[in-house]
Amino acid sequence: MIPEQDVKDNHREELIYLYHQQFSDLLKRLGFLGKIPTLLDLQLELLRCSGLELFHYAVFSSFRYMDVTKMDIEALLTGQADNPALNNPTFKSMIHRELTRFLHQGVLVA
Repeated sequence: MIPEQDVKDNHREELIYLYHQQFSDLLKRLGFLGKIPTLLDLQLELLRCSGLELFHYAVFSSFRYMDVTKMDIEALLTGQADNPALNNPTFKSMIHRELTRFLHQGVLVA
């Protein structure tokens, strides 16, 4: 499940908290004998892997902001056509917000 951007923007911490609760509960019910990660462990792991999230935004998120039925996908993927999402004000606002978040987390260096 991939939530819409506004859900991530407005409920990111709550989603992580709920995920952790469900994950921990599942491990307990399965009789997992190892150390169950704490919420802090999960937060640190998410921060360590934030480069992957940045990659996702840079590569895949623009597809949510374009009509692929009206474009040549092959030309886009081979670099022969510009990404139309780059001219979409909603996409530009979202990517600016996310890049700022990555900068404040220390994932990007100014």
